[in-house]
Amino acid sequence: MIPYSKLRSLTARRLLAALQADGFVLRRQTGSHRYYRHPDGRGVTVSFHHSSDTFRMGTLKSMIELQAKWTDDDLLRWNCCVDLNLRAGNITAMIQYRSLDRTYWA
Repeated sequence: MIPYSKLRSLTARRLLAALQADGFVLRRQTGSHRYYRHPDGRGVTVSFHHSSDTFRMGTLKSMIELQAKWTDDDLLRWNCCVDLNLRAGNITAMIQYRSLDRTYWA
């Protein structure tokens, strides 16, 4: 099960980086809605006003599970890990994506 409570602080910037790392490409934008499409036909709509915006749990679950169709196995396959950092008493989640010999931070 994907730990959505730990991904609560996932920003739009990090989510977009994760989508692009998985192969999603921005197809069009209408106002604050960005439409991403994967070569295999999956599509994700991301709506935000600032790249530092976070998402509600239901919205995040919709984008990750229903639209992108990501599973725990996908996260493991991409060698992703959720690291918890304690900053000023708050738990923040960082998703680390490794590709070849380079490490990319979403």
